Amino acid sequence: NAASAKKEQRLENFRIFFHVLTQDHSLPDLIWTPQTRRELRAAFESEIEYIEKEKQARGHSLVAWNHQQFKVEYPSLDNEIRVETVYMRLWLQAGDGFIKSY
Repeated sequence: NAASAKKEQRLENFRIFFHVLTQDHSLPDLIWTPQTRRELRAAFESEIEYIEKEKQARGHSLVAWNHQQFKVEYPSLDNEIRVETVYMRLWLQAGDGFIKSY
């Protein structure tokens, strides 16, 4: 049935996403390293800790997470020059191939 196929596709997308998340990437529009993974993990852990404190303070377990206000800082990328979503150092190294695919 269509609903079951859709659910299976979503599960497969998550499997692929989490697999890619464990890999290093050095692309003009993506820098993903062990350090950026640690920074993401620290941000999630901090957010989870905050939510747990909110639950305890309110005396119940129903606390909504405002994902739109959640932001991850990546200090390891502070020295990278970026134009919008493109890291210029890697863009210059990529040459014409990236420009044509972007």
